[in-house]
Amino acid sequence: SRTNSISSGCHPDDCSEAALWVHLGLLSSVVYTISMILVLKYGSASLLYLGLTVMVPLGHLVFSVHSSSETNMADITGLIVLVSGLILFRFGHDEGSREEDN
Repeated sequence: SRTNSISSGCHPDDCSEAALWVHLGLLSSVVYTISMILVLKYGSASLLYLGLTVMVPLGHLVFSVHSSSETNMADITGLIVLVSGLILFRFGHDEGSREEDN
């Protein structure tokens, strides 16, 4: 049977769940790829890029929850500004200007 290669010190190995994490990573990659294809098929390229724009700060916040470093207020403020800009981009068009263009 296999044992951990480092069993002493301040950071001993614990590889009992390694296969689980590898398979969860592969599964999340497959789900991500399929969701991008579906967004392009049923949505638009603009919607895909808007989603990718939001994913970066959200990913940063999710990973900072489990780290020893604290989340900066600047990170949360940046996410709020980014999401606000995306909402304004989506819903901020003037209805009168659309009718004038036609």
